[in-house]
Amino acid sequence: MEKEIKIEEAAAVEIVAEPELAQVEITENIEETEVTVSELELEEATEAPETSTGHGEVEINPNAKSLSSKYIYDNNGKMAGYWTYGTSGGQIISKFKAYSPYQGRASVENCKSEYNNGGWKSAGTFSTASLPACTLGTDKAFYDYK
Repeated sequence: MEKEIKIEEAAAVEIVAEPELAQVEITENIEETEVTVSELELEEATEAPETSTGHGEVEINPNAKSLSSKYIYDNNGKMAGYWTYGTSGGQIISKFKAYSPYQGRASVENCKSEYNNGGWKSAGTFSTASLPACTLGTDKAFYDYK
């Protein structure tokens, strides 16, 4: 989806202070301009970005009680999606939103080898998966895009 932003006529100003007087100097005029921006609904990431070939996974520490998030890039440096994972409310959670042209899927597996996935979703739609978290053992969160 594209969003149109209008920048109205404005002037950049610089204030020059002199001992006897202060003056305002107009340094640049900006005429009305239309700018088109890709609307990606950028979320705030808590971790460094990751580059992948369509799959990623992380082991969840059983003592962790929070969610982390990161942007995922394909091998060509194009943003492929946004991934949130971790534990919250006694659940292991994986949420993945692919960006165009990709589809995305989130999945989780707990220490009892139980598996759940949120199904393949089109670009811009979150796929969400969750299971009860283990207090001992290793839980895992995954994302996939194609």
